[in-house]
Amino acid sequence: MMPTNVSITGPKNLVQCKVGYLDPEYIESGMLTIKSDVYSFGVILLELLCGRKPMIISQDEDEVNLVRWFKTNLEMGMVDEIFDPCLTDKIAPECLSEYVKIVANCVKDEGVERPTIEDVLGSLKYALQLQQNWEYFKELV
Repeated sequence: MMPTNVSITGPKNLVQCKVGYLDPEYIESGMLTIKSDVYSFGVILLELLCGRKPMIISQDEDEVNLVRWFKTNLEMGMVDEIFDPCLTDKIAPECLSEYVKIVANCVKDEGVERPTIEDVLGSLKYALQLQQNWEYFKELV
């Protein structure tokens, strides 16, 4: 089992990161990119969605990477298993769908497939707009 804090030394930098937030490309290549930050931010967004830490303990006491758990559930079409139950009836279905897409794009294995942080911001603003519209119309009913 790896420690929860990992220090990785590169030629010019020292990277300290908690396991679960680190870009898989960095682990393989030792190179940090702007898209590495997008991956880490995606993990934070995923934590907010799930209400879980980046490393979770499974029923059989094994550590499971939250991103892998998310991707597996998403591939199996089990979106209801992903989000924190306390969000039920508090988040617009369209907003939830958009948010899941944002997270899925941020935590792609290949950095070139991830959006820019500016694109993430634009998508989050759109998700917020969906949520606000839903709340507005919900109040009218």
